[in-house]
Amino acid sequence: IGNPLYHWSHLELRRYFDCDLIINEKNCDEIWRITAEKLASPDMSAKGFIKRSNVKLVCTTDDPCDTLEFHKIIKDSGFEAKVLPAFRPDKGMNIERRGITEYIEKLGQANGVEIVDLDTLEKAYLVALDRFAANGCLTADHGMDDCVSFEIPDRYHANEIFKKAIATDGREVTPEDLRLYKTQMNRFFGSEYKKRSWVLQIHYGVKRNPNKVMFDKLGVDSGFDNINGRNCIEDLGSLLNYLNQNDALPRTIIYSINPADNAAIGIWKRIILMLI
Repeated sequence: IGNPLYHWSHLELRRYFDCDLIINEKNCDEIWRITAEKLASPDMSAKGFIKRSNVKLVCTTDDPCDTLEFHKIIKDSGFEAKVLPAFRPDKGMNIERRGITEYIEKLGQANGVEIVDLDTLEKAYLVALDRFAANGCLTADHGMDDCVSFEIPDRYHANEIFKKAIATDGREVTPEDLRLYKTQMNRFFGSEYKKRSWVLQIHYGVKRNPNKVMFDKLGVDSGFDNINGRNCIEDLGSLLNYLNQNDALPRTIIYSINPADNAAIGIWKRIILMLI
């Protein structure tokens, strides 16, 4: 009690399942029975829930490799709610992680570009950005996990860092390398978003996959991510200032999973409003 999930779950039980039972061990079987019976109804599909909730717009988060074919299918189906893609380039930003070489190859194939350096990487992203725009995309979602990082970049070193990452599958990328590369790419993306009048969303403050036993069993995004308490307000401010100085600061939404950052974020939001 007190956790938002507790209240949301009971609200959903009441609103969609006509169930006023309190979630506990005593009521577990009865809640299961009631919800199972209701979910068997044809109007309890994903589209059914969206209609009943009076949703006007759904923005999915999609990788630059995605074809967006299902967005076309949904649009052509005449579904009442708009379903638009949101551009999420996180995998290509995290070049220190194993599997980055395979991912970059996949990114190149998906966008018709052989990626060997920073120039060709940007070409592949431009193809993806145009594809997303053609499918109605108006926003980009950057998940920065535990913290926002910043290091004044230069294109030469960012290129060398990227080539090293794909040559070693991320093994030789240092923390300093990663900060410089990510700032360089945030400048590239920020500039492109601003040209397209997209909105950038930055969110951070998450500890990913803290439970290794369950991670090995279920994989990523299986519900075990947690709040991280690392403070990065200084780097966040430096990044926003750098983007603004380089005409690469689009309209921006910022939030941290850690509520301890809220006061500082509130100040930065006011500064952004004055800048843009």
